[in-house]
This record gives sequence, structure tokens and C-alpha cells, in this order.
Amino acid sequence: MIDMEQVVMDLLKEKVPGVKWSVGYPQSFKKVVDGLGCVTQMDNSVKITTTDAVDSVSNIAVQIQTWCDTPERRNALDLEVDTAMQSIGISRSGLSHFAEPRNDETLLRRSVLLYSGAHDNKTGEYFKK
Repeated sequence: MIDMEQVVMDLLKEKVPGVKWSVGYPQSFKKVVDGLGCVTQMDNSVKITTTDAVDSVSNIAVQIQTWCDTPERRNALDLEVDTAMQSIGISRSGLSHFAEPRNDETLLRRSVLLYSGAHDNKTGEYFKK
């Protein structure tokens, strides 16, 4: 088994540093600045086991959400996140955009990206399902 939330958090903090990243839903939306983002593991199930029942290959899926002030910044974040995830070999399986009203009547632009694949727990490689 692999801790995909930690792997993705470390990757995004390095490759998309302007965003304030968290595991799970952000605690506050008061300061959006260059963006807020969160990572949630959606799947980490056994794909292949060895004869001694060790999880040899894991199915993995990770949801990455970002919030920012403009559609232009949202689209730029989509590209930065996608480039980072592709660098470790995980494919995007979905992308959705939302406009969410704030109390001050401005809109937050949210992206929800889903990545899925498989992880070889012996070699550390990622591959498509």
C-alpha cells in the first residue's frame, strides 16, 4: 500500500508552490490569494497480491480540488497540477469546474480533478489501469 495523499501533497507543494495545500477540505477560505487546494485519496485497493498476501500492486485514485478568484487562474492551476501529476505517471480521469458564491457576493472558481491508475508497490512505478 502507498500513502497517495502524502505523495501527492509533497509533489504539489514542490511543483505548485503558490497554492496553500491541505489534506482534506481547507479549514478557511478567508485568504485565497494565489489559490487554495486539497488532496483526498479516493481509492487505494488491492489490484494484485503475492502468494503470501502482500499488496503487490494497488489501484489508486486521488481527487485534487483548487479554489481561486478568477477563471484564468483556475485554468492555469489546472495545467500546473496536471503537469505535476503527469511527471510521476498518473493519468487524469476527470476535470470539473464550478463557480461558488462567497458571502461578499464574489465568486470562487473551483476545479475538481480526478487522477487514477495503479502503483507497483515493489518498483514504485505508476501506470494506467
